[in-house]
Amino acid sequence: MREKSVQAAKYYHEHGARVIIASGGETPLLDPKYKSEAEMICNTLIKEGVPKDKIILDEESKDNVGNIVNSLRHVHGHDIGIVSYPKHLDRFEHIIEKGKEEGVFDKNLRVHRIETNQSLAERLYEIPAGIITKRSLRKGVNSAKIPEGLMKKVANYLMKKFS
Repeated sequence: MREKSVQAAKYYHEHGARVIIASGGETPLLDPKYKSEAEMICNTLIKEGVPKDKIILDEESKDNVGNIVNSLRHVHGHDIGIVSYPKHLDRFEHIIEKGKEEGVFDKNLRVHRIETNQSLAERLYEIPAGIITKRSLRKGVNSAKIPEGLMKKVANYLMKKFS
């Protein structure tokens, strides 16, 4: 998380982003002193010099579909940057393209990939996470629900085991 936050702050300072959305609820590797991933990201952004009034917190999201849908509610414009590791960005782009097809997101929305390094844990996590996300989108972006079943347990186990 720290690397993503530092990269987002760097991008903010270099390119003058209007706002940064810190998105995410509880995750498998969340430090217990934080109530959400978004709070942890926000604290790092502030330490990196991003003014607090330029950060929007989305602590509602429990999965990647929620991260995208909730975050895009706060964005007014057609250009957004998303910071993450490459395979995670692939999943975000898939969600956004599906949302554009369904009319959930503006067809003119353009995503700028701001890539971080990808760890072994993240590579392994993406195998079940990608399957889960694609399955959840079968009923559409607004109806997507990430199941709490075996695949999610496997994904979380891989993230914990190899981090």
